[in-house]
Amino acid sequence: MVRVLLVCILALSGLAWAWSQEASPAKVFVRHYREGEKLAYRMTGHNEGWEYEIRADGIVKKDASGAYFEEYGWSDLISNKEQMNLSAGRLEFRQQVTLDPSRNPVVPDLGKIDTKLIGPVTDWLTFYVDTWLAAKMGQLNHAGDHFRFPRSAPNSWADGTYVLLGEDAIDFDLTLKDVNSSTQTATC
Repeated sequence: MVRVLLVCILALSGLAWAWSQEASPAKVFVRHYREGEKLAYRMTGHNEGWEYEIRADGIVKKDASGAYFEEYGWSDLISNKEQMNLSAGRLEFRQQVTLDPSRNPVVPDLGKIDTKLIGPVTDWLTFYVDTWLAAKMGQLNHAGDHFRFPRSAPNSWADGTYVLLGEDAIDFDLTLKDVNSSTQTATC
């Protein structure tokens, strides 16, 4: 079993997190989407000696069922302090993520993206899936709240080219450590 320790500092620019003023129940993980809203992030990652920075530019869209999602394109990759050129195919790749509890997360086809993007794309997906699950379950609202979501079915992260077989099964075990309404942040 792999335990996921989620550190979710939710004061991200572009995301309007709602901090309910109602006495009960206060929902910490609520995202209020506006169709057409533009989002931009600079993501940094540190993974087993590899450091990267990358830019994600997105737009909020709505699917046919009325559920919202964010669609991102990737650019300006810096790998171990060196600017990297991405293949022309990355221009076509758009990653869809969501915090809308009515829409399930979408795992991108890693075989169709520039291999230099696999780390950032899967890191981005992990952050969104963990936060989406917290929003969907609605059980993390006060410091000390805890829930466990066992997931025994394997997930594939093979890209079809370099990684032919790659699977994991993750149980989600989340505890809300702190809620700071003045800074609109939560730490899990």
